[in-house]
Amino acid sequence: KQYTLPDLEDQHYGSFEIAHIASFLEEHFTQDHSIDELAKRANLSKRHFMRLFSRTYHTSPHNYLLQLRLQYACSLLESEQCKLSITEIAYESGFQNNNYFSRIFRKTYGMSPRDYRSMQQNKKCITR
Repeated sequence: KQYTLPDLEDQHYGSFEIAHIASFLEEHFTQDHSIDELAKRANLSKRHFMRLFSRTYHTSPHNYLLQLRLQYACSLLESEQCKLSITEIAYESGFQNNNYFSRIFRKTYGMSPRDYRSMQQNKKCITR
């Protein structure tokens, strides 16, 4: 038997495409995207896309998108200039359902969006 070392291009095949998709998601995180659509954009099969994305970012594309939305929601909740309600922040962040937003937020941060906003405002008052 003859063994050959894998070609470096083969090892990194898809890395550029996956990075491109991550960048695309960062720019369009408020919109919903199917795995089929993202795989097609990356010119990869759905299965290969999911495998490469998970290997690269240690999470699924869906969870990556949720993280982006939650980070944006946190920035809105922390902003003193933001006068949006929790429901408006949920929709502004790309969540289609306020209850789902609150449930995911609580699961991720251990508190409700309202409590998070209050905590951030109290921190700012103490540091002044």
